[in-house]
Amino acid sequence: MRNLTTIKEVHDIKYCTGHHPILKAHYKSGKRPTEFGNKVWATSLILLDYLKKKPFDLNGLRVLEIGCGWGLIGVYLSKFHSCKVTCSDLDEFVLPIVQFHAELNNTFVEVKKASFNELSLSFLKNFDLIIGAEVCYSEEVSKDITALVKRSHQAKVERFLMADPGRPNFFECYDSSFEDWNSELLRLPGTINGKETKLLSFSQIH
Repeated sequence: MRNLTTIKEVHDIKYCTGHHPILKAHYKSGKRPTEFGNKVWATSLILLDYLKKKPFDLNGLRVLEIGCGWGLIGVYLSKFHSCKVTCSDLDEFVLPIVQFHAELNNTFVEVKKASFNELSLSFLKNFDLIIGAEVCYSEEVSKDITALVKRSHQAKVERFLMADPGRPNFFECYDSSFEDWNSELLRLPGTINGKETKLLSFSQIH
């Protein structure tokens, strides 16, 4: 039986803390995430607030969550908008945690171990929406994401959304955007360490 004192909830989505018995057992088995998948990051919760307001029609979309961490965005879209979701992350050890959160919320998502560069043009053609939170954390990653945005455009992905607490490398992605996307840089309600949360939105819908 799950220890409910280690489970939190936001927008009717349950998620566990690192003290949950299942996560502790996962870590003790030698499968502790080695990248940044050690918790639910605040930007993900702010992005959930944005999606909760239904800024566009989310129902039934084919969704790829990049750098998914614990996968709350994908789980939310699967459970409440009947989206067909794939959660991808470079760190294979977070993927069982994603599946645990899907089970905890009585829904299902696919998982895929992949770096941004491994998300090929042919693979991206399977999605309507690509979404990520706090994934642009270095100059190298900024370049990889910019290339991913370009491949997504070529693959005819309808929307690409990326939320961030305003890191300089995130703004490099925005500066590198190109004219044949409809691009916007939006401010989301909520701050992290005193910085406004930003949302970079690309769209091919006119």
